[in-house]
Amino acid sequence: MEFDRMKTKGINVWEQYIEYIVLVIAILIFTYFAWNTYSNQANVVNNGKTITTRNIDEELLASSEKLRPKLDDSAPSPLVLTTPNALLSSFEEGLSASLSPAQRVVFPRVDLTADFAVNQDLVSELRTYIQPKVPAPERIRTHQWFATVDESELSVIPELDSLFVGPPHDATWIQVAAEFDMDTVLDEFQQIHDGAASIPEQWYDGVIDIFDLHLERETLGEDGWSEIELIQVMPGRVTFRSILKEEQIDTVERDNIVNQLRTGEQRQVIRPPFYRVKGFSPDQVGDPEAWTPTAASGEEVENGEERQPEAGPVATLRKKIEEASARHSKVEKQKEEIEAALLAAQRSGSGDAGGGPMGTGGSTGGNNSEIIKELTKKLLATSEELSELARLRDQLLDELRALDSSVADDLVESFGGKVWVWAHDLSVTPGTVYRYRVSIQVANPFFGRKPSLYPEQQELANPVSLASIPSAWSEPIEAQPPLQWFVLRAIPEGSSVSANTLDTGRISAEVYRFTDGMWHKDTIQVAAGQRLAAPDGGEFQTEWFVLDMVPWLDATEKNLRNYRASWVILQNMRTGATEIVSPWEQASSSRLKDLRDQERDSQYYDDSNLM
Repeated sequence: MEFDRMKTKGINVWEQYIEYIVLVIAILIFTYFAWNTYSNQANVVNNGKTITTRNIDEELLASSEKLRPKLDDSAPSPLVLTTPNALLSSFEEGLSASLSPAQRVVFPRVDLTADFAVNQDLVSELRTYIQPKVPAPERIRTHQWFATVDESELSVIPELDSLFVGPPHDATWIQVAAEFDMDTVLDEFQQIHDGAASIPEQWYDGVIDIFDLHLERETLGEDGWSEIELIQVMPGRVTFRSILKEEQIDTVERDNIVNQLRTGEQRQVIRPPFYRVKGFSPDQVGDPEAWTPTAASGEEVENGEERQPEAGPVATLRKKIEEASARHSKVEKQKEEIEAALLAAQRSGSGDAGGGPMGTGGSTGGNNSEIIKELTKKLLATSEELSELARLRDQLLDELRALDSSVADDLVESFGGKVWVWAHDLSVTPGTVYRYRVSIQVANPFFGRKPSLYPEQQELANPVSLASIPSAWSEPIEAQPPLQWFVLRAIPEGSSVSANTLDTGRISAEVYRFTDGMWHKDTIQVAAGQRLAAPDGGEFQTEWFVLDMVPWLDATEKNLRNYRASWVILQNMRTGATEIVSPWEQASSSRLKDLRDQERDSQYYDDSNLM
């Protein structure tokens, strides 16, 4: 006993009984797991049904009963076996066939002295290709505009300071527009005749790229029309004209131009916008379809008689089709503007330099995604409207074709892939008469393909562009000054309300003056022998005075209405030139209607800024 006490001396109780404590804990853990295993049953969910150790035998029996009929020898096979195709005959034919090709292999004859360009395509066989003619632009029309260039543009384009002297930098110019048929050019590239092959589509990617628009002008002088002069591109606008003139241009430079055109610059070349202006801005600069002259009363006047509008179902349908087409053109223009703005916003969002067309800039900041979202929504809406207008036009054409197929066919020819193109002549002089014509420079699909052409056709690969046939000359247009007048009434002698007044007759006129971004109008009455000017000596002072009035000898009651059945003779005090005008014609002129609209829009703009 004493020996046992000596063994445990200095050892505490925990150290003496630690092995027993560990053994007890192990027994308790084992007991817990044994109890948990016995009390909790394993389960599996199969096809929404829970299977446990209690019902697994029943489920196995049920499954075996379902399998029993399928295991019987008389049960149908679950696999459908089909008879394979016989291959022996085709294999034997292949063994006995010749290894030589059925057609002769032709290798290209390449002129080793010809120039090769980077990434140039070679065809496997030389052919004779068609030589396309680019059709002339059609429906050429002109219009003169007045505006005041905003001061901010001068800091961007310094050349404008000498072009439009100011301030204010009042500007007048003539815009020339024409319709160009892109589909017809594609048809020219794709035609086959007289044994000549069409141009391979990969040479132009199925797209017509317009490199330049040439606007040519003639001036009317004492000896007739002057020599043709090429109008320069507006300062500060996109042009590749100087590059295209270089004789050493190669395919790399050509492809660079094409890439710029296809990424947003094409519209800048064929539809250059005017500069940012202050005050009144003509809203039809981008809509040549709206330039059609119309009389002030809504009816055209010809030889002093009112021309009645056409009537009948054919005329009605034609008018509806033309209205739908005009709306289609306008919406199409809006779509192009939205696409250009969307491209500018996307470029700005990706960090590219530049932005939208001149004057619009690029969008930056956190709201750029919202701008892109809104533009995308507008683009979708315009696309849907274009589709709806196209369906409406086709429906009206079907109705018109049932009445008069020839009229419908004529209208169909005016649709298709035609686009409006235009240019601006900034160097016009008021009082001078001009006429214009337009030609289009499209990318030459043969350029850089000399090794793929026969020697006699290799000259087709020399020019980088193909020039279209020039359009017809436009109708002559006289550039008007910023101060314009219209004699609207000629009140004959003896019509005064006062018997004591010396009455030699008088005229009533409207005088318009453009300056500093606004149109202004004054209505004045001037007696024969007096200057055509406002009595207060203000800004409405013309260089003309009234000489006399001569009544029409064959005037009808309709002509006498509103005192317009007279000839009014005026003389220029500076040049001595005389002019005879008819109030009947001046009151119905499209130029007066246009100025009235512009003066009204100017006043609306001015009033809206004051609010």
